[in-house]
Parts: sequence; structure tokens; C-alpha cells
Amino acid sequence: MSIKDIFREGMQESKRRSALSKEKRGLKDKEKIYNEQLTALGKKAWESNTGIDSSADLKEKLASTQDQLNQLNTQLEDLQKQKLEKEEFRKQENTRFDSNRKEVEEKKKGVDSRLNEEKNTLKNTQKESDQASNRLSQIPKERDQVNKKLSDPATLEQDKGVLQTKLDNLAKEEPEVQAKYNEKIESIKSLNEKILPIQEESDQLQKQIEDIRAEQKKVIGELDKEISELKKSIDGVNAKLKESDTVQKENFKQLGILLANSGNGEAAIETEMSAVKATEKEMSDIGSSIGNLEGQANDSGSSAYKKMMMIIVGGIIIIIAIIVALVLILKPKDTPEERLKNLFGGSSSESSDTTTPEDAMKNFQQAMGGMKEQSEKLQGKKIVIADENTLKSVLPNVGGWNAQSPRYSAGKFGDLETSHISTTYTGPNGNQVDVKVSDAGTASAMLAPIRMLFSMNITVDDETTHQKVSNYNGTSVIERFEKQSKQASFSFIVKDRYIVELETTGDNGLEVLKEFLPKLNLSNLQ
Repeated sequence: MSIKDIFREGMQESKRRSALSKEKRGLKDKEKIYNEQLTALGKKAWESNTGIDSSADLKEKLASTQDQLNQLNTQLEDLQKQKLEKEEFRKQENTRFDSNRKEVEEKKKGVDSRLNEEKNTLKNTQKESDQASNRLSQIPKERDQVNKKLSDPATLEQDKGVLQTKLDNLAKEEPEVQAKYNEKIESIKSLNEKILPIQEESDQLQKQIEDIRAEQKKVIGELDKEISELKKSIDGVNAKLKESDTVQKENFKQLGILLANSGNGEAAIETEMSAVKATEKEMSDIGSSIGNLEGQANDSGSSAYKKMMMIIVGGIIIIIAIIVALVLILKPKDTPEERLKNLFGGSSSESSDTTTPEDAMKNFQQAMGGMKEQSEKLQGKKIVIADENTLKSVLPNVGGWNAQSPRYSAGKFGDLETSHISTTYTGPNGNQVDVKVSDAGTASAMLAPIRMLFSMNITVDDETTHQKVSNYNGTSVIERFEKQSKQASFSFIVKDRYIVELETTGDNGLEVLKEFLPKLNLSNLQ
């Protein structure tokens, strides 16, 4: 089978599979709606007492489950009422304790104000007493110094008169200072006696405050425990309600099935029954469509589809990598999927039916024509794609980081040969770095336009993305940070042939990649 035939039959099989998948999804959605309609039918019949006598066992189950639901709802209402009352009582107790405490605190505030005034008076009096004491200790020293000068033969007569006057003044000052000192000592004693009961009163009030706080903590703690137990009981009843409600819905559904099969046409359930019958018809139509699509399957189409997918996955892996790189740099409006569609022929505005498989293959082959020769000319040698060991040697052993087993793949489409390896490193603080190394091989000539774009240093910084070209140890790197998803990435080209990509997630993602980049063994790439 030629490449043209593979793609023609493969795309026909792809359309059949896509249509079949769509119909099966539609049937699944309809089945969900149908089950809901059966439940609604059974519930309406139960509420209107219509057709429920058709199954005594089911009627008994419905009644029993409804009794259980009623009891649980009553229990739930009682528990919720208790909880609300307990929460209100807790609020009142908190208010009462806070009011009592504030009343004592206000009283203590007045006592402390008087206490501070008396302490300040005591402090000033003590200061004056110390000054008098110091002066009393200085007067004898000054008197001795004056007497010594008076007894000195070298002292002039005219100076002796001054010295005698000083002695007289000291004799007069001493009893005055002593009296002041004695007065201050008495005042200090009196103030201490006055302060003592005020201090005791302040201490007693402080103890009252602490006692109120302790009692409040105890009472509120016990109430919180009771409220917590009530919450657990409420959660338990809600869980039982949910289980019983699920059982009752299943009972309603079973009753709905019985009524739908019987074709009961009573007016009370006419609307619900009509909805069930309409959905049954839609499901039958979808089932017929699925049968027709499954009947169109054949071995030739299935084989062509598998071969086409192998060609696309194995032979164009590097082209996808290049498209991703272009998306990073140019931030185009169309998606990578649309670019692939355009690559195989047709504009993004055209539907998939306007481009035949033959046209797509023709466009692709024309685009890729001479790619191997051009790549080997640029490399200056015959290109042999990197094997698994070569690409694996780029991946480092990093202390503190664990690496998954590397995943290697190689692909060939005509003259185009490429290879690829990837792994994930897990490091400190749960950091993860995805490492991908691709050998463009005989398609490496396609990297030339990208290298030129690197040199243009295109920068993007808006509300969603920060991107720029940076240079690390002589290597131009596109660093990109998505502000919403916190995804950071490095992309760069090595030796005009290899594409290296690093990705991680986190607020400091770019810093993580900057530290990880030098650990790669890029010199092993030939």
C-alpha cells in the first residue's frame, strides 16, 4: 500500500472512529438523562400514589425508606436546634465574662492611676532625700578643707575673713539640711504606708481579672466541646440521610422502570412518562447509528489507520517540537493543532473536508523535499541520529535529585530521521524539572529560522506571560514564565541540531531552572 493510499484510507477510518466515539458519548449522556427521568417518574408516581401497587415489595421498600428519611430529618432538625441554642448560650456567656472583666479592669485602671501618682511622689521625695543626704556628707568635708586653710601660715589675713564666713555659712546650713533630710525620711515612710494598701487593692483586682479569664476559658471550652459533639452528630445524620436518599432515588428509579415498561398512561404522571418515552426513542436512534458505524469497520481501514498514526507519531515528532518552539517565540494566535493541519495542507479557515489526503501528502512532501541534503550540508557531514546512550549521557546525576527512567524514541519518515529522550527529576522541597533533548537529525535545517529569531531578543511581558532571551555561559536561552499557571521553561538549541527543553512549576521556577541548567552534560552531544 502506497503512502497516498495509507493516508486516504487512514483518514477515512479516523473519521469513522471519531463519529463512532461521538455517538457513544452522546448515548452515554442520554443514558444519564434517561436514568434521571426514570427517577423523576417514580418519584412523581410515589407522591401522587399512582401505579405503586404494581409491586408490593417495592412499595414496602419505598415506605420503609421514606419513614427512615422522615425520622432522620426530624433528628437533624432537633440537633440543629440544639446546636443553635448552644451557640447562642456560648455567645451570651462570652459577653457576660467580657463585661465582668471589663468592669474590673476599669476599676483597676482607677486604682493604678492613684498608685502611679503616689509612686511618682515617692520617687521625687526619695530623690530629694538622696540630695539632702549627699549634701550632709559633703558639709564635713568642706568644713575640714576650710579649717585646714585657716590653720595654714601661708593663708593671707584678708582670705581668712572669707574662709571664716564660709565656716559660719556651713554651720548654719548643716542643721537646715538635716531637718530637710529628716522631713523627707518621714514623708517616705508615710508614702510607703499609703502605697501598700493601694498596691494590695491593685493586686486583688488583677487576680479577679485572671480568675474571670480562667473561668471564661473553662466554660467556653466546655461549650465548644459540646458544640463540636453536636456538629459530629449532625454530620453523622447527614451522612445517613445521604445514604437513605440514594437508596430512595434507586427505589424511585425501579418504580419508574416498572411504570415505563407497563406503559401506564395516567394523567398524574403523563408529563414524566412522555419525557421517558422521548429519550428511549433518541437512545434507539443513536444505537442504530452506532451499529451502522461499527458495521463499516474493516481490516484494511484499521491497518491503514495504524500505519498512518505510526508515520505521524514516529516521523514528525521533531516537527512538533519545532512548532512548540515557534509558539514560545512568536506567540501566534493559532494553536499547534491548527499549525499541524496547515502543515498537511489547507488554511485554518478551511474545513477538514476541503483538503484531500492526497493534497495533504503532496504539500507535506514538497515542504520536506531536500531537507536531509540541506541539513547535512549545514552540519558539514553525514548525519547519523543520536542513539539512546548518546542522549542519555546528557542527563546528569544530580545530588539530592532523583530521576525517572529516561524515555527514548526514534522516528523515520522518508529521509527524515529524528530521536528524542525525556525524563523527570524530583528534588528538594518537592521541586520537579522535566528535561527533554531532541536530535533534529536530518531535519536540523529547519532550526535555522529559529536560531535567527533567538538573535532578535524578542521580549514579552504582559498580564499572562514573561518571556525573554537570556545568555547563560554563551548559550542563548528562551526563558518563559506563565504568570497564572506558574509554569517556567528554558528552551535552547545546541550545535545547530539539538533542541533542549527544561520545564518546572512554581513562583521561583526560573531560578530553579537557572541552577539546574549547568548540570546538563551538553558537551556529550556530537
